[in-house]
Amino acid sequence: MKTNRDNVMSLENFFQTRNETAHKEAALNMAWMNTKLCVPLIMQDIMSNDVSVDEETVFGLHDMISDFEIDTALLAIAAGALQIVRSETIASPSLHVLAIECERIICEYGDAWVNQNKAGEPDFDYVLSILAQIPEDFEALTDLIDSAIGSIDETSKTAILLDILSVQAGAQMLVAEEFVSVMNADTIIEEKIEAPIIAAGETTDNVIAFRAK
Repeated sequence: MKTNRDNVMSLENFFQTRNETAHKEAALNMAWMNTKLCVPLIMQDIMSNDVSVDEETVFGLHDMISDFEIDTALLAIAAGALQIVRSETIASPSLHVLAIECERIICEYGDAWVNQNKAGEPDFDYVLSILAQIPEDFEALTDLIDSAIGSIDETSKTAILLDILSVQAGAQMLVAEEFVSVMNADTIIEEKIEAPIIAAGETTDNVIAFRAK
């Protein structure tokens, strides 16, 4: 017969197993996402090897990120910056704060992005639901990247790579803001079209509409 202690141990084993499974799944999703985005792996490769960042590399990274959809660009920049910070040997509070923000963005958007891309069908309702907050994420990311650059040698490989991500984050922020502006304008137009036209003398919600003098 099981005792209370046995039951407690069983529950602990259950939660430990579930946590380990969730951790493994998260790690697999992260690896899959980094592979699909390419940018994080490129950053890791550059930082891990004794290579300089030439103009061709800079142009290639700008070109790659600028072609991404807004949510993909956000994750690519965050994951890329995280790889750079993790590879940097110089300790800096600004780099640490940047890493925390990158991890937050990846945690908030990563799983949904992976699920959509594995399914091969974008969830437009989800994209629209997050669109309004993405400009703020880009703005925060840009500010933190710039702060991190200011805390290290601005001629270093780390600073050069972070600068690419900063420029792209700023550009993508403007694109996201334009999308939000257009979306809000369309919503206002739809509301005006769907709004009932009240003739003079008619009532709605116990309010009398008088003819203007």
